[in-house]
Amino acid sequence: MIDVHCHYLPAVDDGAQDLQSALRLIRLARADGVRKLVLTPHVHAGRWDNSLGFLLPRFDAFRNLVASKNIDVELYLGAEVHLLPESLRLLNEGQIPFIGGWDGMKVMLLELPGGGIPPNALAAVRYLVGQGVLPMVAHPERNKTVMADVSSLEPFVEEGCLLQLTAASVIGEFGSRAYRTAQAILKKGWAGVVASDAHNASHRRTRMKAAFRFLRKHYGETVAERLLVSSPERLLNERQTLCMDTMARLEAVRW
Repeated sequence: MIDVHCHYLPAVDDGAQDLQSALRLIRLARADGVRKLVLTPHVHAGRWDNSLGFLLPRFDAFRNLVASKNIDVELYLGAEVHLLPESLRLLNEGQIPFIGGWDGMKVMLLELPGGGIPPNALAAVRYLVGQGVLPMVAHPERNKTVMADVSSLEPFVEEGCLLQLTAASVIGEFGSRAYRTAQAILKKGWAGVVASDAHNASHRRTRMKAAFRFLRKHYGETVAERLLVSSPERLLNERQTLCMDTMARLEAVRW
């Protein structure tokens, strides 16, 4: 499986807080059946002032450390980008790490405020699409507006947005409302990928294998494979294509 949303890069956000914790999370992910991971630190001005220039050397060092421990995983750098004006400024400055590519567009993992969908969100999505950036909305099943009315996502789906469900939500470990909303999104066929959004080894674990088994049982093998294997693989494959002119050392990170 491939996990395109996790917070394992140490000491940059509310995920892994040190190298040992980060290595443990990588090992747990590998034991959970994950072979490729896109590390997605928060980019949230005023809380986690991350940027590509800040994150890239830390990612390179951590990837080298993981390789030295002989952990059989491939790591990529992305980001979970909070919807803020400062995020659009970073985008224009080339300081946003993307998670992949899709239909010739760079894919940004876009986080909406958990309390609801801001009035300007759809306009921001249209702006991003106009810039050749396709938003993948992170964990919409945990957004209060979406939990109250799943059809509030429909305009975003119509604009072409991808939707990323959280593995723990799919299996009911993020509460009953998130579970019901995740199932509604799945039944509408709107889900693009399932990812862990894992932060730690206690209450925010990977849960990818459990999600795969749940989806296979309730929605069929094809859906499980698409959401946890083939669609994430497509994101990474198109990431490489979009970055063919990038320096090999950066491995398709500096777009």
